[in-house]
Amino acid sequence: MNKKEAIVSAVAFFLLATGITSNAYLHLRHIEKGDYISIGNEKVYIDDIFETCGIMTFEVNEKGVMKNYTGALLSDIINMSHIENPQEHKYVIIASDGYQKTVEWKDMMNGIITEEKRIIFPNLPRAFWIRDVIKIEVM
Repeated sequence: MNKKEAIVSAVAFFLLATGITSNAYLHLRHIEKGDYISIGNEKVYIDDIFETCGIMTFEVNEKGVMKNYTGALLSDIINMSHIENPQEHKYVIIASDGYQKTVEWKDMMNGIITEEKRIIFPNLPRAFWIRDVIKIEVM
């Protein structure tokens, strides 16, 4: 092997090693992140949601007691998931126990998800407030 071939081989090996290392790092990072929600065909990690999306706090009346809920805007999460024309879709929100509700884009614009994966829609009845969300299907 001449000098030129040795250099090309060394560069190729370096690039391959860099690719493998970065792929392993990203995989381990997502394992450490843990919880995610499936939105369409994507996994959106809770940590990423709260680092990227707008955060809002709602004060709601729960059985005569005012309570605050803070979370990430659902509309930001949908936009983060690269859903085309989000206003043209309906969204089925699914909990780990199979409970689900369908909402429209206007509802998603007013809703939040808490760090505990609870979705709150202050403008909808409590039946639409879903705990332990695992998936949002785009219809």
